[in-house]
This record gives sequence, structure tokens and C-alpha cells, in this order.
Amino acid sequence: MENYEQFLRRIDEFEQPVFTLPGEYFSINPSLKYKVDIFNKFRPFYGDTVIFELSDDIKAQAGGMIDALYREAGDCFSERLKNETLHITLHDLSNSNNVSDIGEDMFRNEIILLKYAQSGKIAKSTIHFETNYFINMVGVTMVLALKPKTREDYEKLISLYGIADCVRALPYPLTPHITLAYFKYEGFSADKAEQLCRIVNRLNKTKLDIEVSTDDLYYEKFTDMNNYYKIFPLT
Repeated sequence: MENYEQFLRRIDEFEQPVFTLPGEYFSINPSLKYKVDIFNKFRPFYGDTVIFELSDDIKAQAGGMIDALYREAGDCFSERLKNETLHITLHDLSNSNNVSDIGEDMFRNEIILLKYAQSGKIAKSTIHFETNYFINMVGVTMVLALKPKTREDYEKLISLYGIADCVRALPYPLTPHITLAYFKYEGFSADKAEQLCRIVNRLNKTKLDIEVSTDDLYYEKFTDMNNYYKIFPLT
């Protein structure tokens, strides 16, 4: 896994203070079709994950950012995410449009993580983040990127990540973030992209401090991108 310096170098390459999009029609990542239908509503999409629950205050502040995005550039996005579903993903696990394809995997994931939770081996800790910048996450979502405030915060975060990665390893590194919106199924015009850049660059001036702890860490399952269900806490 990355050390702190490697992590900072990587995210600084694409998390930039000025948000830009190509001056042309914005084409979405084809993988968006698994989560959003042609009417820009969330499709059934099943899976499990490990997340940090956010405080009501942070959810409200992030929700205010979502409101601003939809008010000024709503034609760029699909169905709005509910404030209550906002979270920080620690580690993705299994997912599919067909729940029967991943039933055995999810059962295995749940059993392994439950053993971790019941072992008492996950030390209680608190992690402090600061918001970094809004980014286009691989042509699927608009997210608010987060940065651990100190080396110690990063090391605590990556230690927890390592537990979940032992359950199901991922082929990509951790990029902490809060997902705010899913892009529109068919993409959007250069004019709409310009509107989006304007509002994002205003929102980028707002910074939040976010504190989470191992008490906020949950194994959850979802049935689409707007409906998550707590299964059990990891501590």
C-alpha cells in the first residue's frame, strides 16, 4: 500500500483547486449505466461495503452543496442522492445488478468482517479529514475529495483499509471522498459543462473539517445508490 508521501503525490495530480472539463460534449463512463437508467433514475444495484457514517451536521452541509449543484447545473446530473445516504467509503466489496451473482461473496464478506468486529482487535481511534477539492470521479460521479489532516490520520485510515482489503482486495488505491451526485445517463453539452465548472469553482472555496471514528465504521449493504442499510458496526 502507499505510504503517506506517495498518497499525497498521487491525489495532488488530479485533485486541483480549479475544476475544469473539456470544452466539448461531456460523455459519461459506460459503467454509469449499471447504476442509472435512461430516465436518470437509480437502477437496482446490489452489494456491500465498509463506510464511515457522517454526522448530521456534515450531511446537512454536504447536502447544501448538492442543492447548489442541482440548482445551477441540474441538467448534468441524475436522480439526487438523499442526505441521509451520504457517507465516506472506506472500502468497496462486492456489487452487481443481479444479487444472485454476488450472494455467496457477500455472505463470505459478512462472516469475515463479523469475526473482525467480534474479536475486539480493531483499536478505537479518531480520524480527522479536511475537504480538498471537487473532482469528476472517472466520468461517473461528482465527489468531494477528502484528505487526512496529518500523517497519523492517514496511517490510522490505511490500517482500517487494510482490514477490509484482506477480505476483498481492490485493484485501485484509496481516494477518500464523499459522493455528491451521479452524472446524467446521456452526458451533457459543453454549455452545461461550463455551468457546472462555474458552480464547482465557487463551492471549492468552502472548506470543511470532518471527524470520524471507529465508532462510525459500519459494514453496510445497498440495493441501489440511494439506499444503504447498516448491518453491524465494526467496533
